[in-house]
Amino acid sequence: MKASLINSALCFVGLAWSHPPAPQPQPQSSGLQLGSDCIPRHLANEWLQRFMAVIGQQPSDLGDAKTTANLILADNFQEKSNGILLLEGRSLSGDGIAEYSKQSFISNLFKYPAYTGINTIKVLLDCDQLVWHYYYTGIGTKQYPVRGFNNWKLQRAYDGCPSQIQALDMTLEFDSLAWALDTGYTAYFQNGTKYPSIPYSSPGQH
Repeated sequence: MKASLINSALCFVGLAWSHPPAPQPQPQSSGLQLGSDCIPRHLANEWLQRFMAVIGQQPSDLGDAKTTANLILADNFQEKSNGILLLEGRSLSGDGIAEYSKQSFISNLFKYPAYTGINTIKVLLDCDQLVWHYYYTGIGTKQYPVRGFNNWKLQRAYDGCPSQIQALDMTLEFDSLAWALDTGYTAYFQNGTKYPSIPYSSPGQH
């Protein structure tokens, strides 16, 4: 436990210089180059697998789900989603910030059951921007599938961090009505009739 705390701390300590630091050689295996913010595909894929372990509350190669979350998210991580703000009955804002800190995000995530039925539709990487198109089939009552997009801004972690990549922020939007119905909300049409059950069809089925 103490060792994992030490490793975690190394991820969150940066150095400030009055002048830019002299370039240092990077290991060939890292695929990272100083002066470039772009993230190699293999490291982005590795990061995404760890994130999927976090929301599934499963261990990753970095440790248990909470340890993994602490290592793959930057200290100043923020979550942005108007869909989440609406579900929680909070005022919508221009920046859409739903979680202002990593600690708050992790704390709230683990208050609820693990995500299950996690499926990937598509993954796109553009320099330091990672987009994950997904659908979940195991949220709450599992009555409705939930599709959505997560968009992360990634950065290189400080030397010594077990995770080479960390997320600075995450913007997500999803089928919030399906999520709400799966997690105990009740919805009505304008005429007052209750929102009906809709048989589930997997993507590609008609």
